[in-house]
Amino acid sequence: MPIMETAKHRVGRRLHPRAILFLMLWLGLMVAGRSRMLQDPGTFWHPVVGQRMLDERAVIHTDPFSFTFGGRPWIAQQWLGECVMGWVERHLGLDGLLLAAVTLLAWVFSGLGWRALREGMSPPAAVVLVMLAIGASSYHFHPRPHLATIALFAWMVGLLIDAEAGRVSGRRLIWLPIAFVLWTNVHGGVLGGIATVLFVLLGWSANRTLLPSSDKWRLPALRSPWFVLLAVACVASVFVNPYGRMLPQVWLSLMDSRVLPGLIVEHAALEWMSTEGAMIAALAVAYLVLLARCWKTQRRVTWLIPCLWLVMAHGRIRHGPLFAVAVAVVIADMRPFANWLSAPRGAVADSSTRRWSRGRLIGIALPASLVLAAICIQWAGVRAPVVGRGWATCDPTIWPIDTSAMLKEAIEERPGASRVFNDMRYGGYLIAKVPESRVYVDDRCELYGDDFLSNYRRVMASPDQFEREARKGAFEFALVSRGTPICEHLSNSLQWRKLCEDAASTLFERSGAAGTAQVLGGGRLAPAP
Repeated sequence: MPIMETAKHRVGRRLHPRAILFLMLWLGLMVAGRSRMLQDPGTFWHPVVGQRMLDERAVIHTDPFSFTFGGRPWIAQQWLGECVMGWVERHLGLDGLLLAAVTLLAWVFSGLGWRALREGMSPPAAVVLVMLAIGASSYHFHPRPHLATIALFAWMVGLLIDAEAGRVSGRRLIWLPIAFVLWTNVHGGVLGGIATVLFVLLGWSANRTLLPSSDKWRLPALRSPWFVLLAVACVASVFVNPYGRMLPQVWLSLMDSRVLPGLIVEHAALEWMSTEGAMIAALAVAYLVLLARCWKTQRRVTWLIPCLWLVMAHGRIRHGPLFAVAVAVVIADMRPFANWLSAPRGAVADSSTRRWSRGRLIGIALPASLVLAAICIQWAGVRAPVVGRGWATCDPTIWPIDTSAMLKEAIEERPGASRVFNDMRYGGYLIAKVPESRVYVDDRCELYGDDFLSNYRRVMASPDQFEREARKGAFEFALVSRGTPICEHLSNSLQWRKLCEDAASTLFERSGAAGTAQVLGGGRLAPAP
C-alpha cells in the first residue's frame, strides 16, 4: 500500500495517507503507553472529581479529599475535562482513559504529518518531523485534560498560519474565541493560546501599519479594528465559566508560584541534556535553520510562534509539547520555500482538492471503525490485548498498589481512622483507590499554596519536622516511598510500625493506634518486621 498518491485521479483508489499515519501512531501508542502513559497522579484523581460532579450535577467549590485542607475553598479548574474523564473511567475504566488519550494524540500527530505531506514535504522528512515532535512531547502523554491543550493549540496555530498564508479566509478567525470558551473550561493552557493569538495579532497590526506596501508579509484580509475586537473577544472568553474570574486567578497564581518548579517536574526548567531536551533541541535547530533560510524569501508573523514557545519551554518543561507542535505546523508551511524538503513531482496529493473523495472517506472510516470496535470490546468487558479490558496497567514500581490495598483494609477495620500522611505523588492515587482515606497532600497545588508546599518539602527532608507534623496533624497512617529519609526514620521509630511494603512504597501505622495486633480480613496480622 503506497503512502502517497501518484496522480490526482487515483486518490479515491488508495487509503488516505492520514489514515496510515493514524493507524501506525494509534497502535504504537497503545502498545508503548500501556503503563508508561499511566504514571501521572492526575490520571487517577481527575476522573474522581468528574464523577463527583456528574453525580451531584454541580461543580465543586470545596476540597473533599484532604484532611489538611478539607472543606476549604477549592475549585475544579479543569471541570469539563474532568467530567469527560469521569464518564469514560466509570464505563470503560483505565483502559478507556488510555484509549481516549491515545486516539486524541494519534489524531493530532497524524494531522501534523498529513499537513506536511499535503504541503509537498517528502514522506521521509514528514515522518522525521512527526517523530521529533512526538519525542519532544511524549513525556506529557498522560490521560489528563491537558491533552486537550495540545490538540487545540495545534489547531489554533494551523488556523493562524492558514489565515496569514491566504489558504483560508481571515473571517474564520472568529472561531478562535468560540474555541477558547471550550478550552477555558477544559484546561488552563488556554492562557497560552490567548497569548499566542495576541502575539500574532500584534504582529499583523504592526506590519499593516508600519509596512503597508510590503509584499513580503502576508496578512489576512482584516482591518486593524477587527484585530482589536478579535483580541478583546479572545481575552473575554476566559470569563465564560462556572467560577467567573476565580478561574483565571487560579491559573495566574500557579504561574507565579516559586515553589512548584522545585517540587513538580513539569513546572521545572528544561534540562537540555535529558532525552526530551535533546528532542526539543533538535527541533529548535531544524526550525531556526529553516527560518533563517526562508526568511530571505518570505516573511510571516506566524513563523515566529515557535520562538515564543522555545523561550517558554526553556523556563518550564511543560511548555515543550506546545513548542513541538508549533514547530511541526510552521515547518510544513515553510516547505514551499525549502525545496530540499520537497517530495518528488507527482508524489503528493493535490492540497487544493477539498471534495470528499472515496479515499478521504475510507481514510476516516477505517480509523473510526477501529476505535469504535475497541470501545465496544471494552464496554462489553472483553479482556484482550491492546484493545480490550485489562490492557492498561499500573506500574508496581511507580504506584503503591499493595500498600494502598492494605491501607484500605486497615481503614475499613478502624472507622474514623482515615488520616494518611503521604508522599505527594501518591495523593491522587489514594484519592481514587482508597476513597475512605483523607490525604495529607496531592498535586492540586492551587489548593495547598506555596507556604504549605514549602513546609511539606521540609517535612519530607527532616525526621524532626515530620514528628512535629505528626503531633499536629494527628494522622494514623503514613505511606511513603521506599528509600527516602522519612521511610528510614519510620522504620527505626518506636512510634510507628510497618504494615506493608511493596516495590514502590511502605505503609506505616502509628504504634498503639490499634493495639499490638490488628484484625484484617478476618484474621490476625502480626506487626511486620
